Amino acid sequence: MDRRAWLSLAAIPLLNIVSNAQRCSVVEVQATRSERFVVIVTTKSGSPVSDLLEQDFKVFDNNSLRPIKFLKVVNGSQENVQTHPVAEGSSTRQDSNAKDRLGSFPRYEITFIAAPALRSKEYHAVGIWVSRRDVEVWARQGYYAQCGGDQ
Repeated sequence: MDRRAWLSLAAIPLLNIVSNAQRCSVVEVQATRSERFVVIVTTKSGSPVSDLLEQDFKVFDNNSLRPIKFLKVVNGSQENVQTHPVAEGSSTRQDSNAKDRLGSFPRYEITFIAAPALRSKEYHAVGIWVSRRDVEVWARQGYYAQCGGDQ
């Protein structure tokens, strides 16, 4: 057998080991993980919306509706502000003044049960929907999941 062919065949089990190491075990996939997102809701005209309740929100993790564990309204600060809206039907325009404009707006901290991760460092797209019309939702668009356990 050609030496190169033998080396190629010898590498196949190593690739399989590396591939399996990146997958989550059945126990880890079934573990309950939580994710926390900081969300700002504004009217289309840019005014803050501060009277929403838990039932006004829906969270989708990888297109799967996820239960909300906890909702907390906090006073505004400059941290965790994103510069683009992510709500379905809202525009995805970049807004260079958004950080300054949204800095003092109230925030909703939403903690939800995350969708299972099949692989370590798997990207999960998150959509946050608000039942009120003519609003924009500002939040990060996703996260990288780890196998098992709360994060």
